[in-house]
Amino acid sequence: SSLSWSLPKSPESLWKLFIRGLSFETTNVSLRSHSELWNCVVRRDPNTKHSRGFGFVTYTTVEGVDSIMNARPHKVDGRVVEPKRAVSREDTQRPGTHLTVKKIFVGGIKEDNENST
Repeated sequence: SSLSWSLPKSPESLWKLFIRGLSFETTNVSLRSHSELWNCVVRRDPNTKHSRGFGFVTYTTVEGVDSIMNARPHKVDGRVVEPKRAVSREDTQRPGTHLTVKKIFVGGIKEDNENST
């Protein structure tokens, strides 16, 4: 039984991150060493095989992705990187994809706050 069969049947963006700003020296091995994750890939130019400076990491749980997003900034191989939730190519073609907010974090609100506006 492969681990891939146990991944949730939910939108890819819930458990996959796009990582921008990787060092051109970063490899799949060094990226993997920074977190508990299921899979990762540093994107490379098909002709030169050099890193394109970004990659993707896939976690086994949505909570894993949430904890990474909440613990920013992150450094990989000495560079600060920018993790973002991955968006499928099909979704990037749809108007308004990047404008939709499905979940926000609100913190630091006192329990006795009566102002609801």
